[in-house]
Amino acid sequence: MKPDLTAPGVDILAAYSKLTSLTGYREDNRHVGFNILSGTSMSCPHVTAAAAYVKSFHPDWSPAAIKSALMTTGENIRILNALKLLVDKKSFTFKSNIFVSTI
Repeated sequence: MKPDLTAPGVDILAAYSKLTSLTGYREDNRHVGFNILSGTSMSCPHVTAAAAYVKSFHPDWSPAAIKSALMTTGENIRILNALKLLVDKKSFTFKSNIFVSTI
């Protein structure tokens, strides 16, 4: 099962709560306002912002229409498989549309 739409989600500089330590461990007394995080919780805001941006120009569009607009204007991305690259210099295509932030 593939995602219909993906967004950057690796090594994203994001706001970080000062209520928890940098590592999340009780012994760690360091607190920061920003941290570099990865995962779906980092990618989701990018897609949500893109949907909100489209909705701001087309308030009468349904969620399905917004999803369709994002999917049909996205691009397939190529991801190099490091193991295959070392063995036979091939890559594979990740069959998903991607929203790329230009900020």
